Amino acid sequence: LSGGSGALGDVDLEASGSLSTTGAITASTIYMSSGAGNLSFGALTTTNGNLRISGSGGNINGTSLTAQNGSVYVDAYTGDISLGNVKASGSSSEGATAQVGIYSGGALTVGSVSTDAEVLGDSGSANGSITLDANYNAQDGGLLTINGNIAAKAVAAGDGSANASISINNSDGGIAGGSNSVTSAATGSTTYSDLNLYTYGGGGITIGNLTATNGSITVSSNGSSGDITVGALSGGSGSADALHA
Repeated sequence: LSGGSGALGDVDLEASGSLSTTGAITASTIYMSSGAGNLSFGALTTTNGNLRISGSGGNINGTSLTAQNGSVYVDAYTGDISLGNVKASGSSSEGATAQVGIYSGGALTVGSVSTDAEVLGDSGSANGSITLDANYNAQDGGLLTINGNIAAKAVAAGDGSANASISINNSDGGIAGGSNSVTSAATGSTTYSDLNLYTYGGGGITIGNLTATNGSITVSSNGSSGDITVGALSGGSGSADALHA
């Protein structure tokens, strides 16, 4: 897909069966959905809005996802999700939203995941929260694998609130993050920068350093084989409100 000598506007690809694209796509906004089949794609980039991927009846397989001035949302209702690096960024004079939300029906694999939402004016709220949720839409089982660092940043202005909270959950399996770090940093009149990692239905948690600027850190496994291995826990430039493991 191409905009020729100009820029490509909105892209909307919806299939009742499987959907597959080749090559990189850059557009103002991107929406892709598949029905009774898998959904696969190359590198996707939006330049002025959200990037949304939805699969109703199969797996989702892609490479990098980048949303500029927007958010990234990926849903697989019955299947696995496998992605490369995911990034969302956005800035505005009044308010900024650059979230990442990824929800699978089975296993979930991602590379690095980052957000950066910043208000450039005198007042406004910023939301750069990250949610990675494996076995959320269904409980098909499988690991939540993290192959890169996770970082959320939100900068509000004036009396605005800043949300850089990070939630990493697996409802039917473990979290395998290796030595990769998870960092949240929120700046504003009211800040939300909690880190929460949970497993349910069996499965342990392995992750590197966890940093929550002026927030709390919770790491919890539920069920059998629920061993937890984490790196250093820190409040960053502030102080951690609470640490639970």
